[in-house]
Amino acid sequence: MDPIMAATDAPFIPPMPPPAPDRVGALGVLAGLRRNAYSAFPPRCREQPVLVLPMPGRDVVVAAGPQAMRDVLATRPDLYRRIAAGDRIFGPLIGRGVAASEGQAWRHQRRILAPAFTPRTVSLLAPHMAACTEAALGPLEASRGEPVDLLTVMQDLSLAVACTSIFSLETDTFGPQLRGLLLSYAGGIGRPRASDFILPRWMPTPTTFRRSRFRRRWRALILAIIAQRRASRSPEAPRDLFDLLSEAYEGREEDLLADEVSTMIFAGHETTGLTLF
Repeated sequence: MDPIMAATDAPFIPPMPPPAPDRVGALGVLAGLRRNAYSAFPPRCREQPVLVLPMPGRDVVVAAGPQAMRDVLATRPDLYRRIAAGDRIFGPLIGRGVAASEGQAWRHQRRILAPAFTPRTVSLLAPHMAACTEAALGPLEASRGEPVDLLTVMQDLSLAVACTSIFSLETDTFGPQLRGLLLSYAGGIGRPRASDFILPRWMPTPTTFRRSRFRRRWRALILAIIAQRRASRSPEAPRDLFDLLSEAYEGREEDLLADEVSTMIFAGHETTGLTLF
């Protein structure tokens, strides 16, 4: 076989950063998270359902297997508590949303939100997702043969899906502001720091004030989006996720409703965008 043809026909394997060494501790994971999340964890995180990473003062337990995650998130959530670092890092974005709550508050919010996340919701949101995907394909086709920053494309697509499926709003309306704040936070004060993990929950960290200030800016933007969505909505418009969330909360707990919306936007931009990438 022609070696050139053999090389051409070989399946493409994208480059991947090397994982952390097996003996890495929690502080080593923290240092890795500031560079690349994939290379922050050792290979055994993908092989063992539960593992313990040593850290001065308190070990960090990582639930990596499906059953372990189910125990933490659904079956026995009362046995676990979220680490302070999670509240410090993600709190400015998602507030007291269901992804950040615990105990009775978590059960209450999960019960309220459950009707909005049933299989029938997929058919409701699928047209929004399809329209955003079609819109993203045009620029990609036009750039055929040229280098493309796929991470940015996937994050933009995920944010567009989040905005349209939640609010039925065009991304141009608030997309640049949302993306700008998300990127500035993730690349700056949102990066994990040793103080986030080491200091007690009650003790402020060096970034507490700046994160609180970011929280006010982010919150104001989310409330502005909600206000515009409510003001511009016509009774004949197709239903979207905001309709379902609003019905779930039935006009109560507006602060929590805003936090749930923030959670969806953040998860769409970061988690879904990175998964697509």
